[in-house]
Amino acid sequence: MYSFRELIGKKVFSGANEEVGVVEGLNITLPEHHVYLEIGGMKMLEIRGQYHEFIPIKDVEKFNGGVFLYKNFSSLGEMIKKVHMESNESYNAETLIGMGVISSDNKEVGTIADIIISNERMKPFYVLEGPKIEGIRGSRRELLPFLTVESIRFFVKIDVSFDYLAQRLKQYPTLET
Repeated sequence: MYSFRELIGKKVFSGANEEVGVVEGLNITLPEHHVYLEIGGMKMLEIRGQYHEFIPIKDVEKFNGGVFLYKNFSSLGEMIKKVHMESNESYNAETLIGMGVISSDNKEVGTIADIIISNERMKPFYVLEGPKIEGIRGSRRELLPFLTVESIRFFVKIDVSFDYLAQRLKQYPTLET
C-alpha cells in the first residue's frame, strides 16, 4: 500500500513507457467516489493546453519507483479529455488529512490520518485514527473504504452508524503502523 504522499513527485509513465509528467496531487470526487491523480508536466500541454491534468486511479497499472499507466499517450489523451474536474464536487487529499469523521448516527469516529492506495486494483482507503478507533479492537489505525463517505464539509460524514462501522472494521485486516 502507498500513502498518497509517497506518490507526490513520482514520475508518471504511459503504457509505452514514455514519461508524461509527475504526480502533484490526489483528488477525490463525490458522490461518485472517483479518485484521480493530478499530473503536471510539459507533455500534458499537448492534450488540452493545460500543464495539470487528472488521470483516474483505475488507469494506473502499478507503482514501482514511478507510476505506470495502462494506456499509451494518445489513448491517455482521449481519456483525459473526458475528465472535467471543475464540474465535480472535488477534494484534494491533502485538505482531508486531519479532518474529523462522523457516523450516520452523528457519533465522532476519529480523524483521517492518511489516504492510501492498495497495490491490488488501486483501491483507495482513508486511514482513521483516534481513541474510538483504538477502542474497536485495539488497533491505533484502521482502513475505511472510500465508498462509505457520504459528504465532506467541515468534517467527513460516513453513511453507516458507528456500531455498524465497528462490526465492519473487525472483518478487515489491521493496518500495520
